[in-house]
Amino acid sequence: MFGLFKKKKPQPMAQPDPEHTKELKAIWASLDQELKDFSKTAHDLGLRGSRYNRLKVCFNERGMSELVRQLDEIGYEIRAKEKGDDRE
Repeated sequence: MFGLFKKKKPQPMAQPDPEHTKELKAIWASLDQELKDFSKTAHDLGLRGSRYNRLKVCFNERGMSELVRQLDEIGYEIRAKEKGDDRE
């Protein structure tokens, strides 16, 4: 009966894999400065439920590197457009 009132111990946070962290640092170092600046600023995604609820996103170094890595795994890449490339 007293087991119901015991506090549960918090689970320790998993430590990031050092190899994974090195991979993310290498990806971050390979990004150009314009993309780094873009990732560190907040951007409105245009998803609004009402005029007060706006979804904004801002990445840090680890988050942007993880996004680039996952896109690469499924066959996409992030690259700058060529001058005069008018794809719509």
